[in-house]
Amino acid sequence: METQMRLQVNKRCECDGDYGRLIWRGGVTLKGKTEEWVGVVWDSPTRGKSDGTAEGIRYFDVDESRKGKDLSYSFIKEDRLLEGLSFIDVLKERYGPSQEQANDKDVIIVSVGDREKEMEVELVGKDKVQEMLSHFDQLRSASLSDTRLSRMLTSCSSYCFINMLFL
Repeated sequence: METQMRLQVNKRCECDGDYGRLIWRGGVTLKGKTEEWVGVVWDSPTRGKSDGTAEGIRYFDVDESRKGKDLSYSFIKEDRLLEGLSFIDVLKERYGPSQEQANDKDVIIVSVGDREKEMEVELVGKDKVQEMLSHFDQLRSASLSDTRLSRMLTSCSSYCFINMLFL
């Protein structure tokens, strides 16, 4: 039986393509039953629906300036979250060689505006671009937005939020 590693509080995480930071872990009692939950503050101000309370009991504090506005906090089951990554792992994930099998024709779907206005775009020279990007020693900038970046170095325990890094 494989046991799942527990995520650390104050580390980056991802759930269904949304990124955030785990801020609390503990038992929550709902309808008389206590279960393990985690609290997450999301990057998106409209992702969450919680103010840190469940059935009138406060489990974690939220930014008081957000009261009455869109909340970016959620209670969520930990097994739905993916753990944050180190700086090197994010670079490898974003710029390293793709592990996927190449299709005969590389096509992506681009959505402009609403979802009804989608179009197919053929990527020309994708392999050449990917090969150039995978040479980390030659990168001059790296976009780290929309990633699970949790720490710059393995020994760094503080939360970092970086969108663009110029190397």
